[in-house]
Amino acid sequence: MKVILTSDIKNVGKKGEIINVREGYYNNFLLPNSMAVIASSGNMKNLDSTIKNAQLREQKEKAKVEEVSKSLKDYNYVIKSKSGPSGKLFGSITASDVSKLIKNLTKFDIDKRKIEIDGGGIKTIGSHDVKLKLHSEVETSITVVIEAEQ
Repeated sequence: MKVILTSDIKNVGKKGEIINVREGYYNNFLLPNSMAVIASSGNMKNLDSTIKNAQLREQKEKAKVEEVSKSLKDYNYVIKSKSGPSGKLFGSITASDVSKLIKNLTKFDIDKRKIEIDGGGIKTIGSHDVKLKLHSEVETSITVVIEAEQ
């Protein structure tokens, strides 16, 4: 019996896949848990339209993120922090701090999990490159300048 999965099932398949299953498995497990529908022509058309809509949404999202990526380069990112005489910071500048700085300057809300800082945090005064993974296919970097606080 051919069915279309409506959710991911471990060791069986992913959402949207068309698979062959035994009738008993479908009737006793997949159907009661709303995990699959029969692969009829109507359901196949619905699946196709759902996939097309998801692809369009993904393309729009990617275009929006690319615009944000380009506009992020237009700003000067400066953080003032307390430091010792040798230029080492008391503490470190984390991805969360960089996320707050970007939001304050640009009004773009970048999740701290999408910010990659070499070594886990910035610990010295100076210019540092910070990578931003805005989308699975869009990655950019900004320069964050750390200055000594007076």
